Amino acid sequence: MGRLEERNPAVAAVYFLAVAAVVMFSMNSVIALLSLFGSAAYFTLRNKSKSAKTHAGLLGLLLILTVINPVVNRSGATVLFMINDAPVTLEAVCYGAVSAVALVSAVYWFISFSQIMTGEKITYLFGRVSPKLALLISMALRYTSLFTRQMRKTIDAQKGMGVYREDNIIDKIRGGLSAFAIVSVWGIENGIITADSMESRGYGEGKRSFFSRYRFSAVDGAVTLAVILLFSVTVGVTASGGFWVEYYPKIASAPTGAASVLGYVAYGALVMLPTVFEVKEAVRWRYLQSKI
Repeated sequence: MGRLEERNPAVAAVYFLAVAAVVMFSMNSVIALLSLFGSAAYFTLRNKSKSAKTHAGLLGLLLILTVINPVVNRSGATVLFMINDAPVTLEAVCYGAVSAVALVSAVYWFISFSQIMTGEKITYLFGRVSPKLALLISMALRYTSLFTRQMRKTIDAQKGMGVYREDNIIDKIRGGLSAFAIVSVWGIENGIITADSMESRGYGEGKRSFFSRYRFSAVDGAVTLAVILLFSVTVGVTASGGFWVEYYPKIASAPTGAASVLGYVAYGALVMLPTVFEVKEAVRWRYLQSKI
């Protein structure tokens, strides 16, 4: 069926909306773990060796978010231990861990979304409905990578000029804040220049014609149908209370029955769908290479 990024942009948009919506509005630990596994696996397959730094950063974020909640939240009936006469409860620890896993998985999905959904694809999806909205979304996605790249250039320039010493943590923090301020001003100026440039070209004025190389094929329809079906099963189980869980004052959840298992299987299949496509194409490519 080909990789997800090779499908019609509407298919990718529907897919990412479906997987992110479930994990963002569910505090079920199994759903969060499935989402994290699927998103991390897909990101790793697409980025390979370049994914190590992202994994390390998101692992640090996961640990920080997990620790923060039980420290600031004293709710819960099961006290594990005390810190300066303040209780750390099992419920707060579990809630913090599940929230952190869900958030990190959402970040993985967003990174993959920003890599796949280029400005051209965003314009294809929203250009006919609202050219200004399409421009806004495509610029926002574009500036994510541009801002990071410019930040790195600014820090390297500051190091070359000897503005601060790398072995001094205070200087390092000051240098980072200074670089962030510089890049923020650069981003604002660049945005104004882009807006003026687009306005001078008459963007958004009057009716425009559109050219697109994307076509919605039968395969796109089949993949979209599969995504909607799996998403509908997951939402149906959620609406019926199959994924219900409560953390305060004590941890309680719905009994695991046939409906819950069906929901877990449906969402597991949904999050692993693009990974299956990637593996299938990789195996196919190696097979074709072996025939040369």
